[in-house]
Amino acid sequence: MRASLWKVSTFVALGVAGFLALHPIGPTAETAGGPKAAQKAHQASGFWGSLFGSSAASSESNAPHTGTHLQQLRNARNSSEECEALRALRSEAAGDEEATSEIAARAQATYSRSTRICAISALEVIPTGASKSYLGDLLNDSDTSIRDWALRALAVKARDDADARSTVIAAAHSEDHDLRIAALVALGDAHVAEASNLIQTALLTETGETQARLIAALGATRDQAAVSAIKKMLDDGTGSTREAALEALGSIGGDAAMLVLKDKLANGSREDIGNAARALAQTGDPSARQALVDAITSGRRDEQIAAVRALSQVDGEGVRSAMITALHSTDPQLVISAVPWFSAHNDRSAVPELTALLKSAPIATHTSIVSVLSNLGGDDARDAIAALARTPGPDQASALQHLMGMPNGRDEARRLAARIAKEGGQSSYSAIALLGSDGSSEGREALVSLARAGGEHASDALSALGQNGDPEAQRALGDLARTGKTPTLRAQALGALGSTGNPKNAPTLIAAARDKDVTVRRAALSALGRLGGDGAERALVDASNDTDASTRNTAVRSLGALHTTGAYAQLEKIASGSDTTTARAAFSTLVTSAPDRAAALADRAMSTGSTEMRQLVVQNAAQLPTATSKRILQSALSDTNAEVASSAVDAIANIGGADAQQSLLDLLSSGAADSVKRSAADALDRSGTDMAKSHASLIEKYKSEADPAGNGPTDAIEESDGEDLD
Repeated sequence: MRASLWKVSTFVALGVAGFLALHPIGPTAETAGGPKAAQKAHQASGFWGSLFGSSAASSESNAPHTGTHLQQLRNARNSSEECEALRALRSEAAGDEEATSEIAARAQATYSRSTRICAISALEVIPTGASKSYLGDLLNDSDTSIRDWALRALAVKARDDADARSTVIAAAHSEDHDLRIAALVALGDAHVAEASNLIQTALLTETGETQARLIAALGATRDQAAVSAIKKMLDDGTGSTREAALEALGSIGGDAAMLVLKDKLANGSREDIGNAARALAQTGDPSARQALVDAITSGRRDEQIAAVRALSQVDGEGVRSAMITALHSTDPQLVISAVPWFSAHNDRSAVPELTALLKSAPIATHTSIVSVLSNLGGDDARDAIAALARTPGPDQASALQHLMGMPNGRDEARRLAARIAKEGGQSSYSAIALLGSDGSSEGREALVSLARAGGEHASDALSALGQNGDPEAQRALGDLARTGKTPTLRAQALGALGSTGNPKNAPTLIAAARDKDVTVRRAALSALGRLGGDGAERALVDASNDTDASTRNTAVRSLGALHTTGAYAQLEKIASGSDTTTARAAFSTLVTSAPDRAAALADRAMSTGSTEMRQLVVQNAAQLPTATSKRILQSALSDTNAEVASSAVDAIANIGGADAQQSLLDLLSSGAADSVKRSAADALDRSGTDMAKSHASLIEKYKSEADPAGNGPTDAIEESDGEDLD
């Protein structure tokens, strides 16, 4: 796997460009086309092949004539339609100057980048001098990604076309550094023979990411003579350069490259070992495969693990026996790395071996082994997993989950899950979740039984019943909500009904909102807030007048969750009422759900409201519209209650800014209470602003003083025996 950042970026760029070409956001959508796409992306059977068709003969065998597709291109309304027309037209345009000209026009800057890239790819496969000329013109494009796509298209042509080769080689000698590097990379990726010497020369003066790109391109030339240059980069480089060098050697192959890769596998750093192992596997060379097989039994752990991972997709002589050897290692990481090989190769003959390992291998490996057994399938694999699912322990939950997904394993998994859920233990939650996702009547009945019994997992069982939208499960929840043996159980069932979002559950919840038990009423009201609907609104309005304060407050909070005009009107009425506790709850709910409506209430509260309500308004002022917030806090600074004024000081200090600082300074020269002045002075002192520093003496006069014993600030004004420091 290629891990170099620039290669990852290349792949993402290709994917984005292709995606937006097929799924544009508009007629002028832009995509992040990348200059570093792999050569495969320009072959008809690769990325662009998937976009434009696997071949001219197969994809266009039944296509209409050129004129039809040319008109389709002219009528295209967005990038997706333009690319579709270009796909159809590209195989027909050879020898058709008008069609080629229209394609070239779509490569110009007046079109979206995704369309331009599609046009470049079409020009790439048109074997005419005109197509080369159009691509050559794009080498001067202001969009460097378009320029680089054009370079790559020309480089593909360069394999068989001397003129195209001359154009790209000329670009590889350009004084423009970025153009020169892009041309070299394009030539290398296109396997153009002349690229090797040019890239080797460039490597002498490049470093970092650019050097890594060139090394990868040099590997793509498959030039055996380049091995010594790549080895030098490997010896001298660090990080991405070394990774690119090892991958390049894997691309080139041959005896000289194999020698270097085998040495790094045996003697390199941890990073070198992993990269060398992958490169060896990439070559497909029998001697490389044997080197990896031998490495599994070496005495170096990093080498063993790297070899096993590299061989994960490799078949051939000695590989299976080497993997069997790795399975019996005492190193959990080595076992975990080897297990997937048997799944990848569908090796069912390994089932007895893997089953035996569940008894002898380290616990940390069991999850991987069970997963592979599940993938391999068969009665023997299922029986092994079932045995593990029947045994309490750390593997039980994983085994149960895999058993549920295996052919002929669901019934037993369901029975086991019901038993485990009933008995409790560390796997009980997983068992309940599986029963909830099962959707069978047996699973539902098991959950209902568990819920009715109460206990620590009753709530989990009720939640599982409400998760999958099963009508029978919801009917069972309704029954539990009405007839549960305890108020707690009924309340939990009502909560689960509310979480379903099914309006058919509203009647049950509305009826429960009038229940004589307060716990049940509150659960029903909370659920109605989540469910919504006209009936829910009426029930919540009624409950907001309940004789029980906690019920009223629950109804108030749920009204805010409805976000309806009627709900807001009721909240405004309550917030303006005489019931202080509920009024505060209603105002807080409005501040969160409808701040514009809360603003009008806030102004009234500051002029006629109780001290508690004024304090609440100040504390929530930051959530109100900006103009209202500033007005309220400014007026609150002169509130008759010192606590309200001090809260306004704190709120203004949190807002900050020159206006806030000036307001606090003005307060120090006002007739405000001493405690309010102290709050303002302390806030200014903490701010450390230039304004505060320029009024340090005034702030010092009022701020709290530190306790000499180190116990924090003291009240300097109180210690003055009430002397007026104004």
